[in-house]
Amino acid sequence: FDHADLTDFDFSKLVKIKKITLFFSEITATEFNKIPVEGKASLEELTLYKMDVTAFNFSGCIALKSLHLGRSKGLSAKQFNEIPNKKLIEDLSLSNVQIKDFDFSEFINLRDLYLMGFSEPSYLSSAVRALGFNYSAPFAKEFNAIPSEGRASIRNLYLGHEDNSLFGSSAYRDVAGYDFSGFTGLESLILNSTKGLSAEQFNNIPNKNSIKDLNLQDVNVADFEFSELTGLEKLNLTHAREFTALPDNIASFTCLKSLSVNNIPELRSLPTGITNLARGCRVDISDCGLSETVLGK
Repeated sequence: FDHADLTDFDFSKLVKIKKITLFFSEITATEFNKIPVEGKASLEELTLYKMDVTAFNFSGCIALKSLHLGRSKGLSAKQFNEIPNKKLIEDLSLSNVQIKDFDFSEFINLRDLYLMGFSEPSYLSSAVRALGFNYSAPFAKEFNAIPSEGRASIRNLYLGHEDNSLFGSSAYRDVAGYDFSGFTGLESLILNSTKGLSAEQFNNIPNKNSIKDLNLQDVNVADFEFSELTGLEKLNLTHAREFTALPDNIASFTCLKSLSVNNIPELRSLPTGITNLARGCRVDISDCGLSETVLGK
């Protein structure tokens, strides 16, 4: 259901349902909690996007593989922590959700983890709330509780701002103190509009050559080491701060299909290897500090 009013709908006969997807719909705990034990036990995919899930009982959902609760409100740590068999969940989305005291220690088979969101500047509070967003504090304690098995299994990690176009650089996600060690198989790493990301955190990410999609838009990348990212297919450094030079070994990025380094006044030179990128690679170097002489070469 999408934008549906499900008030007083009878869910008590859903005894063999594998997937529930509800977007922007009106449903209360009264209706949801009438899903019988057999129904909840058979659920493998549950999406409740931008919903009020206050008092929803997830305790009987023993077979979930995919759980999307993005932009939901009213989700308490108690509700989340009572979800059983978290070891089965492969796809978890809690974008723009307050995750204070959420227990991530049982997630050992995650493949996709969406924790996109942003901290809320005080002067944008009313606008943010009007759009249904919740701000995201650092929550390093919760993130760092992801066990080693879960870290190694994650392929796609989304921590950036869900929509840069809404508030631009005023909206960000604070990742100060996040421990990225153990993420040995990352393919997508989305960190756009994050704050508090240090060079030490980034440079300690293991096996960076496995990353195919890296988004550092509007991030301070001073002293970030890019030379190991030879498996990249897409690199977004739009409006990256403190970025002055592409890696000298850019020619070895043979898989690169899209390179965005636009709107970076500090970027005044290009490595000679940039002309050796794979044919068909889209390169956007607009609005940088490059001279016509450099561009001509």
